Amino acid sequence: MNDVEETLKNNLLLIEKNVKKETTGIVWFGNDLRIHDNEVLAKAVLSHHRVIAFYCIDPTLFHDNQFGFKKMDIFRAQFLLETLKDLQQQLIKKKKSPKKHVHLTACIGIF
Repeated sequence: MNDVEETLKNNLLLIEKNVKKETTGIVWFGNDLRIHDNEVLAKAVLSHHRVIAFYCIDPTLFHDNQFGFKKMDIFRAQFLLETLKDLQQQLIKKKKSPKKHVHLTACIGIF
């Protein structure tokens, strides 16, 4: 390989690294809202410049099932909201960590 080919190869590698740094990853949270041992979140933080943490509250959880009971009542809903608030606070702390150069955004939606 001559010098021109070597330089071109090195430039392409630098471009690939920079593109990877500017990507956005999405972590969709399900029932497990922990972040300290969340492998998916850890990989996203390592692989992307920006990570969006997403949780969706399913409105069907509040509907009656075939036996006339709701899967989620007022107390469980309150616990879920408190847990989501805690998740958001943990993500804010992680965002402020000097070791991380990643933008974490928490999005909580009801659909």
